[in-house]
Formats: sequence, C-alpha cells, structure tokens
Amino acid sequence: MTVLSLEAGMARPAPVQWLLWLALAAAAVTPWFAGPFVQHLAVLTCLNVLIVNGLALIARCGQLSLGHAAFVAVGAYGSVLAARHLGWSFLPATLA
Repeated sequence: MTVLSLEAGMARPAPVQWLLWLALAAAAVTPWFAGPFVQHLAVLTCLNVLIVNGLALIARCGQLSLGHAAFVAVGAYGSVLAARHLGWSFLPATLA
C-alpha cells in the first residue's frame, strides 16, 4: 500500500461523519433558539450521559461500582451549596 492510496482513501469523509458534524452544529446553536425547558432537558441529558459513561468505564475495567451514584450525588450537592450559599458562579462551583 502506498502513501498515495492512503491519501486517496482519506480524501472524502464518510456520510456518517457529516451527520455527526451536523448534529454537533445543531446542538451548539440550540441554546440561542430554544426555550428554557429545552435547555433544561439538554442539561439533564448531558448529565446522564456523563454519569453513564463513568459507569461504562468502570464496568469495562471489570470492577463493580456500588458507590458511583453516591459520589455523583455528593459532587452535585456540593456544587449547589457553593453556588447558593457562597455566591459562586456556575463554573467555579462545578469545578470545586
């Protein structure tokens, strides 16, 4: 296999890749056009995807996680307390 044949195969992206880029662009533009309910659903969906990916990573390593949901809950509770009582904005409260 030559370099020329490899470059020729990589010249055109697959249709699935175009769909992924289109979905990413639509997701990036949605907050400007959607109402608060749609934004709330998007945030909940992203949080659930994040939690499930963490569980999938632990399961792929062959471990059983009994406290994963508790750690997620403690982190969420701590960030809400920091935002509400300390007056922190969203990003510092989430990173703390």
